[in-house]
Amino acid sequence: MANAEIDGLSKTTVEEMTRMGTKIAPHPAFRVQKEALAAVKDHTKVLGLTADALDVGDEDDPLINLTKKAIKETRNAVTNRK
Repeated sequence: MANAEIDGLSKTTVEEMTRMGTKIAPHPAFRVQKEALAAVKDHTKVLGLTADALDVGDEDDPLINLTKKAIKETRNAVTNRK
């Protein structure tokens, strides 16, 4: 639902009234989206649903190959940064 609302936004910020005056803040839909993503990530961890766990032996799946490559590159970048 948050994604649908974000797609229809004319602007990504809202003005909030504070005791110091008005301030610009991110639209509340972005907070909802972030919380929903965090909940999904937590549930997939609890259930053990990772790309490796769902692997059915098809090594030609481009999404799994891309995910593995991204993880490997990220680990290499972090290692090289140290």
